[in-house]
Amino acid sequence: MKLSNVRQIIAEDFPEESRPIVERLGGVLNYFMRQVVELNNGQIDFENTQWAVSNVEVTVDASGIPTQVTRVLVNKNNPKGLSVIRSQNLTNSTIYPTNAPFVSYVSEGNNVIRITHVTGLPANNKFRLTFISF
Repeated sequence: MKLSNVRQIIAEDFPEESRPIVERLGGVLNYFMRQVVELNNGQIDFENTQWAVSNVEVTVDASGIPTQVTRVLVNKNNPKGLSVIRSQNLTNSTIYPTNAPFVSYVSEGNNVIRITHVTGLPANNKFRLTFISF
């Protein structure tokens, strides 16, 4: 649902004795209402959501288990999930993931997760994964 453009609060629309307070309220509320309409009408970006983009470097063994403990700072204490949007092989740029990487993790508190498994990555290649946490 799109919001219709909200009518501005204009002091001149009110009786003379009310105009000073209406002008003060309009100064605050008009800007806020304009922002709400813009957000609702397609202007939502990462700054306006609880999603966050993060990067992590990880190397996995043949089973997909990280070869080192891999922790990442994310946007919230217990994210609902992660979606990998980019993967870069830092070991050999001619070797690619065998399928879309899927990350399993556990929350450790304080907005930190520990990666426990990654599918789709060739063993013993260091990858930089860019993902969205939500």
